[in-house]
Amino acid sequence: MNTTQLECFVQVAQNLSFRRAAEELHLSQPTVSKQVASLEDELGGSLFIRTTREVALTALGESFLRDAREILRLTYAAGDRARRHASGSSIAIGYSDACELMRLAPVLDRLRRKVAGFFGQAYRIS
Repeated sequence: MNTTQLECFVQVAQNLSFRRAAEELHLSQPTVSKQVASLEDELGGSLFIRTTREVALTALGESFLRDAREILRLTYAAGDRARRHASGSSIAIGYSDACELMRLAPVLDRLRRKVAGFFGQAYRIS
């Protein structure tokens, strides 16, 4: 199982279309189909019900979709953390009294929400 297979599966599941998934991923439709088929072989079951007119998730597909999204989220977060660590990127913010801390906390919360992964898993104010 690799991230390309998972990305193809998630995009097809979100779009319920191999063509639209291929467009969003900037891949050919046969490539997306092969990636999904390879994933299905590895998992031992069909992820989609395919007809000439529509694509729908199977029970296995619905169940696996949650896991696939979480695997991708964790994979990308780990890569981001490793890149930040390798580049030595860090930020230190100081304050001198409790009033400054009270003003700083909401700003840090907004920044954490707007910039995904900016603080990693959590941040600590001390």
